[in-house]
Amino acid sequence: MKRQSSRLLALALGFLAFAAQAAWPERPVRFVVPFPAGGPADNTMRTVAQRLGEIWRQPTIVENRPGAPGMVFAANTAPDGYTLLLGAGSHIVTAPLMNPKLAYNPQRDFAPVSLLLTNTPVLTVHPSLKVRTLKELIALAKSKPGALAYSSAGKGSPSHLMMEMFTDLTGTDMTHVPFKGGAPAVQDLMGGHVQLGVNATPTVLQYINTGKLTAIVVASAKRDPALPNVPTATESGVPNFEYLIWYGIFAPAKTPAAIVEKVSTDIQKVLAEPSTVQQMRIQGADPAGSSPKAFAKMIQDDINAWSKLIKEKKLSIDE
Repeated sequence: MKRQSSRLLALALGFLAFAAQAAWPERPVRFVVPFPAGGPADNTMRTVAQRLGEIWRQPTIVENRPGAPGMVFAANTAPDGYTLLLGAGSHIVTAPLMNPKLAYNPQRDFAPVSLLLTNTPVLTVHPSLKVRTLKELIALAKSKPGALAYSSAGKGSPSHLMMEMFTDLTGTDMTHVPFKGGAPAVQDLMGGHVQLGVNATPTVLQYINTGKLTAIVVASAKRDPALPNVPTATESGVPNFEYLIWYGIFAPAKTPAAIVEKVSTDIQKVLAEPSTVQQMRIQGADPAGSSPKAFAKMIQDDINAWSKLIKEKKLSIDE
């Protein structure tokens, strides 16, 4: 009798859990953005969140909590689908590889939901460098080992690791000048205090178009529509200098799979809508939805690739 009662109780609890998940969302959904308000990723998140709110018939809230505190906050929220995270490759992949002492562990604390957007990286130089092609840049760097300096958004950032990849592929030696964020890194480059850098195309597009920076190559498999006259690195003789800067949606670990799948499916629907695509393209983002499984595989591929480079070059946050 006790065994039968236990089974009935388990079935009842399972039904209640299923019903709760099927009814989700029954109240506002919050998206934590670990960036300051007003940036490209934040703007895109607001565009997508608004449309998701219309589909879910519930308010959506975008809450800016810059840096690691935002990641920790999202990791510690209830795994019920009512708090989601906009995470970048730098948060999920490279920062943990460079700094094992982080206050959060992406593999333990978060469940991938869907890729959201990608940006094409572009290698730019200060106009005073007087180079216009990748061949010229490599020749100059080899003639003056260590003399050319590049800026980055910080140690372990994509702008840092991509330049480490570049020097590795081209056999060049350059000096790394890290900053606390992408904006000061770009400002220092435009001021001529460093000679080159890799940044997301939306970040530097206006400076390229006004001649304040010179675009050398895009680090992607194909040319970027925003820079149709800028060749890829492969076209310019350096294959494998490719990476897409990405942002995606995550849920706290142990969020029910049914909720994760629903959010992922709805995000993919929104990203396929012509109006959303147009708005995101205006904001400089390339829509890129995915299933949780495909997103998780992409993240693992990134971890494998970057961990190899970091180990080979003995990089760390303390270097």
